[in-house]
Amino acid sequence: MDLGKQIELWNENEQYSQIIHAIEALEENQLTPELISELAKAYNNAADSNDQASFEKAIA
Repeated sequence: MDLGKQIELWNENEQYSQIIHAIEALEENQLTPELISELAKAYNNAADSNDQASFEKAIA
């Protein structure tokens, strides 16, 4: 299964930390705009209302 499909499944199952770990493990030259967007979305979805650090990572 390719990473895009795996990310889709993790999103469906609300496994946002899996997405974060998988994308952050990639080399910088492997990152695409789509993967960066998925990473930001995962940080946002994983954060609770008091988790300022995750929101800041999502923005970055």
